Amino acid sequence: MRKIIIILLTLCSLFVSCASTSGVDNENKVYLKNVSQLYQHEIELVEDIKLRRQFDALNYTYFNGYLKVDCIGMVKHSVLKNVDNSYYAGYAAVNYNQYDGKLVYIIAINENYVYDKGVLLHEMLHIYFYQTGNTSEGHGENFIRKAKKLEKLTGCPIPTW
Repeated sequence: MRKIIIILLTLCSLFVSCASTSGVDNENKVYLKNVSQLYQHEIELVEDIKLRRQFDALNYTYFNGYLKVDCIGMVKHSVLKNVDNSYYAGYAAVNYNQYDGKLVYIIAINENYVYDKGVLLHEMLHIYFYQTGNTSEGHGENFIRKAKKLEKLTGCPIPTW
């Protein structure tokens, strides 16, 4: 039964279209503008089917399918450069779509970490806290506690920085 649900989630993910904070095109891209934490203040994110499948499987298994992400994709290493010249392994964000005022949730994974399940789980935890109303959690106590619990369940190290 679990395999059937994962297959169905995967098939459904093929039909997911990306929403946007600044613009949407027909190629499942999302454009984020004015991303203050990043050196490059704009991200173009293209939906990645492999990442979506991995997200869906982890979401179903460890979050009971609770998490909703409008777009998940891989970006070049240089796009996730921080203003202090360090690099993010991944990036999770929630913004308002300027066209309809709805919340948009995205996950961008640095191309150098695309196969690191711990990085994806880390970003999924950020989405979890956004969607449970704790938007200011960051890497606080609750985040670290939840990450450690998830590490035990998955056997996968989850960075908490």
